[in-house]
Amino acid sequence: AAAVAALVVTPAVALGFYGALGSPSVSDRPLAARRAAPPDGRNVEELVARVEAELKKNPNDGRGWMVLGPVYLRLGRAEEAVAAYANAIRVMGATPDLEASLGEAMMARDDGAISAETRAVFERAANAEPPSVKGVFYLARAAEQDGDLTGAVARLKGMLAKAPAGAPYVQGVKGELTRLAAPPAIPMPTDQEAAAAKTPQERMQMVRGMVDRLEERLKDGGEIGDWLRLVQSRAVLAGADSARASLAEARRRFASDPRAAARLDALAAGVGLEGQGA
Repeated sequence: AAAVAALVVTPAVALGFYGALGSPSVSDRPLAARRAAPPDGRNVEELVARVEAELKKNPNDGRGWMVLGPVYLRLGRAEEAVAAYANAIRVMGATPDLEASLGEAMMARDDGAISAETRAVFERAANAEPPSVKGVFYLARAAEQDGDLTGAVARLKGMLAKAPAGAPYVQGVKGELTRLAAPPAIPMPTDQEAAAAKTPQERMQMVRGMVDRLEERLKDGGEIGDWLRLVQSRAVLAGADSARASLAEARRRFASDPRAAARLDALAAGVGLEGQGA
């Protein structure tokens, strides 16, 4: 969500529109009359229709096209969002953010798939100066779709490395890295009834005991999923030093497995053991 700036801004705008909606007791009016009326008493679709009518009169209003793009996306009108962003670029010229928004609309139009054409748009956005954060984010998604987990993780870790202090998208990128790592859920007590009778501190101690037993079992081997769960559990329950020790051992064991290594790298950055905020 942090990487998709347009979809964060638009709800706030829409809320402003909804604050000026009319009353159900007011009788209906023809569409033409409603378009010509002041903003009060019109719904969002009518507001969009009015902007569309103005753009028919002045198709070179780049700002109008730029405003419509994210609204179309929120309304599920992806094909029209693509056209709106393309028109904004035609009139105002390409910028990294506009290119990335165009690529996002193209991806929505294609049900989440990233075609070669869409990838080229994201490449232009990501390779611009300054680069588009959204463009880089979606290129990581493209790499994931292609089965290139190492490339996807590398792009996201690069975003973190270059992010300014306090950048609003950092937590979103960390969440995406954790998703790519796909660690199994932290084990919970199997006897839920017994656990419910204990204090929160006692329940936490039960969970720690389960994690300790997992670590003991992994001394004789184990799958990458078990090691990912152990690292994440240690990061949550025992602190960074214990988690880093488990991470180092997991990396040693899976050094010859590129995909497992990429998942460990993703988790390390996602839970804050490495990189920004470590």
